[in-house]
Amino acid sequence: MAKSSKFDRHQPLKFVMYGRMSSDDQNPRSPDQQFETIRNEISRQGLSWQEVSVYQDAGITGRVFSKRPGFVQLIDDISKGNIQTDLVIVETSERIGRHDDTVGVRTFLRKQGVLLLDANSHFADPTTVEGQLYTTMESWRGKQESEIKGYMVARGKRDAADLKTWPGGPPPMGYHLAVDRIENRARKQVVLNKLVPNPETRPIVEKAFELADEKGYGATLIAKTLNCDATVPSEFKPFHANTIDRWLKNEIYVGRMVRCQVTAS
Repeated sequence: MAKSSKFDRHQPLKFVMYGRMSSDDQNPRSPDQQFETIRNEISRQGLSWQEVSVYQDAGITGRVFSKRPGFVQLIDDISKGNIQTDLVIVETSERIGRHDDTVGVRTFLRKQGVLLLDANSHFADPTTVEGQLYTTMESWRGKQESEIKGYMVARGKRDAADLKTWPGGPPPMGYHLAVDRIENRARKQVVLNKLVPNPETRPIVEKAFELADEKGYGATLIAKTLNCDATVPSEFKPFHANTIDRWLKNEIYVGRMVRCQVTAS
């Protein structure tokens, strides 16, 4: 499709598909299901489009394009002319990314003579006012949904902290996790963990704090001292100043768990 031509869905256009799932916890067939949804919509509308290729990223967040090899390859192939296509089709615009990111990708593709379409809108023409309005509304909806999910996650972490259990994520150096109790919630079991001292790594953290308290060492000197200390197991080396600095600033080491701040947008 030439850069100056208008979108005519009834032409025998060429297309590639892009699919993504952001977590390994999701259905591993998610990208294939996305592609099937697109193909079904094309068939439903009786369109004579030709499929050229598919690109996908599995278990990868949409926040950073450079960490999505499938997407990077798609853009590279279009930029270098390795593939000839008129359309890039996704199931929903969220598969590309957030609103601002999607707008940027859409603009880039337009300059290459390629349109970005989504099956969720039944391939609404992005060159029309109606299509642009739909895209804007869908992006706004996706943004609101993400904010709500973020709010719920933060609230759950705060609740876990209130229950004196670990809110999630890797434990800090010097500790490991142990099961505190198992609760039944909404027809599923939830494992609540607690922090307990790790006999292998606790002495290392204690030594770092002793060097800071008794000798007045800063993070850089503490890191060097620990790296040169033969009593510190080599499997935990090397230590870096920024790591030591995080230890010294982490309130968990003085028995204080900082709760997540929950705010509604």
